[in-house]
Amino acid sequence: MKGQRGVAFSKQAYSYRDGLFRPSARVWFLTSLTIACTLLVGCSPMSLPKIDSNGNGLFVNGDTTEITRPFKDTEKVRDLPTIIPKPAFRAPAPGRPSDEGLATLSNEQDQNPSEITPGMIWVSPKVVAAPIGSAVVVKAGLVGLKKQLLSDRKLEWTVTEGSQGIIESAGGGNPNTFRWLFPKYGNRASETYAHTITSQRAEVVHQDTVDYIDDIDVARGEAWAVVSSDRKGTTEILVGASTETNWDKQFQKILVHWIDAQWQFPNSVSGDAGSDQVLTTTITRPSNNTPLSGWTVRYKLVSNRQATLSSQSSNEQLDTIDVTTDAQGKAAIRVSPNVNQAGVVYVTTEIIRPADVSLGTPALVVGESTAGVTWNSPGLSLSCSSPQIVELGKTMDCIVTISNPGNQTASNVTLNQVIPAGLSLDSSNPVATLNGKQAIWNIGELTPQTQKQLTLRYKTSQAGENNLSFLVTCDEGLQSDAGSLTNVVTAPLKITIEGPRIAKLGDDLQFQILLHNSSTEPISGLNLLETLGPGLIHISKSNPHGNPSVRKLAFQSRTIQPNSTTVKAISMRATRAGTLCHTLEARLTNGLVLEKEVCIEISTPIQAETTAAPIIEATIISEQVDQAWEIGKTNTKRFQISNQSKQPITNVLIKATLPTQLQAQLATEGHRSEGPSILLDIPTLLPGQTRTLIIQMLATEVGTELPIQMEVTGDAMTQIVKTEQSTIIKNAADNPLDLSPPPDEEPMAVEEPMLSAGQPIPDPNTAKVPNNGLPSPTDEGTFQLNEPPVQPDIPMPQPSVEDNTFKVEPPNSLPEQTPKNTFTPAIPTVESDAPSDTLPLELSLPAEQPTEGADVKPEAPSNPKKSPSSETNNSSQDSAREPSLIPAVTFSRPALSLKVLTLSNPISVGDENVFFIYLKNRGDSEVANIVILMQTSEHFEVVSLEQEETDSGKFTNALDRDNHSVSIPAIARLATDTSILPYQVKVRATQEGKGKISASISADGLENTIEINEEVAIVPAK
Repeated sequence: MKGQRGVAFSKQAYSYRDGLFRPSARVWFLTSLTIACTLLVGCSPMSLPKIDSNGNGLFVNGDTTEITRPFKDTEKVRDLPTIIPKPAFRAPAPGRPSDEGLATLSNEQDQNPSEITPGMIWVSPKVVAAPIGSAVVVKAGLVGLKKQLLSDRKLEWTVTEGSQGIIESAGGGNPNTFRWLFPKYGNRASETYAHTITSQRAEVVHQDTVDYIDDIDVARGEAWAVVSSDRKGTTEILVGASTETNWDKQFQKILVHWIDAQWQFPNSVSGDAGSDQVLTTTITRPSNNTPLSGWTVRYKLVSNRQATLSSQSSNEQLDTIDVTTDAQGKAAIRVSPNVNQAGVVYVTTEIIRPADVSLGTPALVVGESTAGVTWNSPGLSLSCSSPQIVELGKTMDCIVTISNPGNQTASNVTLNQVIPAGLSLDSSNPVATLNGKQAIWNIGELTPQTQKQLTLRYKTSQAGENNLSFLVTCDEGLQSDAGSLTNVVTAPLKITIEGPRIAKLGDDLQFQILLHNSSTEPISGLNLLETLGPGLIHISKSNPHGNPSVRKLAFQSRTIQPNSTTVKAISMRATRAGTLCHTLEARLTNGLVLEKEVCIEISTPIQAETTAAPIIEATIISEQVDQAWEIGKTNTKRFQISNQSKQPITNVLIKATLPTQLQAQLATEGHRSEGPSILLDIPTLLPGQTRTLIIQMLATEVGTELPIQMEVTGDAMTQIVKTEQSTIIKNAADNPLDLSPPPDEEPMAVEEPMLSAGQPIPDPNTAKVPNNGLPSPTDEGTFQLNEPPVQPDIPMPQPSVEDNTFKVEPPNSLPEQTPKNTFTPAIPTVESDAPSDTLPLELSLPAEQPTEGADVKPEAPSNPKKSPSSETNNSSQDSAREPSLIPAVTFSRPALSLKVLTLSNPISVGDENVFFIYLKNRGDSEVANIVILMQTSEHFEVVSLEQEETDSGKFTNALDRDNHSVSIPAIARLATDTSILPYQVKVRATQEGKGKISASISADGLENTIEINEEVAIVPAK
């Protein structure tokens, strides 16, 4: 029985010889200051008398309250902060629901959500029954406009006259500081009346006992009251909120029926599989401890239907059954399993009190509980899997899994199989006992909820279907079987890989893959997967150094006609000595997988005996001579190393660390990032070989003497550290990439394009690195399984044009009307003044494609697809020159702005480079019939003309390689304040010197032709 008694305090007068003691203001001040300092220092070990939550007194005898640190657990009083901490009630573990073991009426008697209206009092439960001598927690709250319970609202609880029972205690949430100091403004309770303040938050309310089981869980906006009675009858409680203006003035009623009964629910039971289990409920009268007969106990299966219920007097198998208590107050049932195996079912028990005419109460469900019935037994389950199709003469694996889903150990587990005629057992673990075609595996004991997996390997000797059937048994009499079907076929495809079997470290290895169709039907949809073992990297003409991160190459083959052979070519390089292997996997459309492995013995080149350590020369090369550059401008640094020793150096790493004021924009293919550092892994650096890590940097903040550090490490070598300092100054120009025309006739300075900081770092080293490190199969559908460092991918849809042939007239003979051979260029959706908005970031070449043919002779690899980027040679001598504009003589402000930018400067003889041509209409009206002509010096060989989102076939007739010129098809029209995606002119350096490209533009309405030049330094190749 819960309850609290008020504590009376007597008032005493303290008299002294000089009269009544009256402390001075100074004494009060010092006393207050001492208390405040004590609280601020921290007083977790201190304790105060327990607060009386009912408000009848300030403290409660016997109990104490711990005090926490100030400001650590404080609350707000009406949104005003306070330094006084909240009383530190111990945080108990979440207690059981306050009405556990008690049951309300059916759900139809609870308040329906649709019946809840703003301003009404919500109560739960509305009707409840409980044994006499116990206590019931009832809750209430005031509903707001959004049908949520309101916090900090005063509710009044009244026990109607003539009702049995009393209010033991009442409250809301834990009292805050204000209500702790002034209890009369908080919760208050007497036996027949209480007022409470609804909780401000969801929390656990600690009661005035040391047992946490009495704690009450409240949600935000809830208040509660504890009601008890030691006599049979009904307690009627009215709940209202007379002080709240938004109350609907309708009291809500709560009925608590006190009954002279108590009950003992059945406990969970267990037994052997297949046996019946009995559940018994006992009901007695607590007032005289005599049994209660005539009460109804309802049993219901609430889980699976693996069992049925029946009473002692009837064998009818049911899912729900009502049993009446006998003279001993007992009601029992049988629970019978449907299967003879381990399992568990759950049965819910409900105690129903008969209707009481004298009290005018109907039959009530007054108690509910759930018990589990478990049957104990081991279990056996078997499954197996094997490939659907296998090549004749090869081995095949079958995976067999034996599991025990029961709750007891299965003993002497044995697996049996009759091996099919076309198969023979090659190996297994554990080893099988063979008796002809009969195979037996002794597993032993299998504990509950565990499994055993076996891998069985068979040799195939006969084509046809093979049914692998297994049977598992144990001493407990359980058994299970499973099977798998495998079709053994003759392979229609023969794979031969021709190439070296012995090579030296650093050699280029050329392999020819011969795919021969030996069947009478064509083979189509053949997918090939080349897996490179450790120490091998894929290389191609466009990617001579290879990409070590690419370990798998996937490609497809065209249809192979009967009795025909297709050839694929693939190139590799060995990066370490030893036995190196690579495997080709061919997957046919019927699911058949064929594999061919080739291994090569790689030896280290014989070197003169030397004990000298490897020597690497490391250099930081900058395009910009002056180490200071402005914010928003870019500079390219080359971190170059060269092997000066006579032996190869393995596992070389170039690490470039940038200050925070510099942001990497472009980097060499195959790089990786670690914080502010860019790293390039080089598996092997051969004698005399040079490798370079190229990084284009963007200045983002002002700084002086900013260190750019280069670290080089490798096997058997000493770490090399190089440092170069740079200075970043403020940018004098508003926008270095602005394409607006100059305010006068003077030429405008042009800077290299800046890349967005959100874009990934592409690769400027494209002459030696393929596009994304892709393999080089010829067939369409070739793709790379593991991606190299992220490269932006700009789609290239076909523009709308009428003719693939373009004929460009000279500027001075342009017709007034739009010619038929003009087209509308690709224009970006979002326009920006800066050309960096349209600058392509795909700066790597696609990989070389292996070729295939109809005969056994391999075709020469096709030329790689060109990319809008280039690479500088690693051994080039760097020099920098700012591009300049050379305008022609003009007499009026032009409406078009033209810029020419280059990616690399300088470059080496034999290297490729890309010039970007930017064009924007800065005028007030549309410009029509725009013709752009470009001319290169004899230092360059024109390779290609490209534009993102434009088919390269549209520029078939645009190149005149003999005259070193490019004629872009006429642009029909260009709207005002609109720019085009840049044209990309790829050239190859043929001789050293100063290479130059000139661009001129003419259009309707332009009085003079606009011209611009760009120069690039070309140095000798090493």
